[in-house]
Amino acid sequence: MKMKYTSKPTYPEVEVVGKTTHSECGTIDRRKIGRLLITETAGFGPGEEHDDKIVLDGDETPIQSVKKVDEIEVVIHLVDDQKSAASFKFFDAYTAKNKENPEVTDVFTTNGEQVDRAVACAERMCEASPGCDGQYEFLDKASGKRVFLRQIVKTLTPCGMVDERGE
Repeated sequence: MKMKYTSKPTYPEVEVVGKTTHSECGTIDRRKIGRLLITETAGFGPGEEHDDKIVLDGDETPIQSVKKVDEIEVVIHLVDDQKSAASFKFFDAYTAKNKENPEVTDVFTTNGEQVDRAVACAERMCEASPGCDGQYEFLDKASGKRVFLRQIVKTLTPCGMVDERGE
């Protein structure tokens, strides 16, 4: 009698920093972006060694490697080439190249209030500048590259779901 067999599976672990819950990308065209679990461990993400790995018993949210930054400063850019005099600093954030939009840097932050302030400022700038037709994007002040502001939650359950209890 022939029987099928397989090696006993092992389940490696990775330290996950947080999970994205909301993204602000500006109004200019972009490819769709999805939820991510983020880790400071290298090798997760498009074309990486662990590109296809997901959390066991999770919701199949992909894992992305990120880099911690002490500070990143973001400005608003309107399509009529105006830039905001105001800037928005995000402290203790994480950055990574956006997998769907290769020319974009994702900024992952727990500071949702600062993200909301940046969006409100952009909307007020658009109202004051009819030539921009309501179109804006966020830029890294240092590099001039486009950024997407991605809010994260750091309290997760062992299977990668947001822990509503905050534990």
